Amino acid sequence: MQAAAPTFSLFGAFFPAWLVCAVAGIVGALSLRVAFSVIQLDDGIPFKLLTYTCAALAIDCGLWLLLFGP
Repeated sequence: MQAAAPTFSLFGAFFPAWLVCAVAGIVGALSLRVAFSVIQLDDGIPFKLLTYTCAALAIDCGLWLLLFGP
């Protein structure tokens, strides 16, 4: 039995699954920022960089667990 990291075949190349999840997390955090700006909640967030970085990480880890978790 051989262990291997999960990969995706996109456009003829193999990408590691963590990279795909990381990109999805970044896109999710950007979407969250746009949504917060539309409902004018973004101005009340004191540490924006920390908040959106943590949101991206939470989306990334949640997606990883959803797709590849136990």
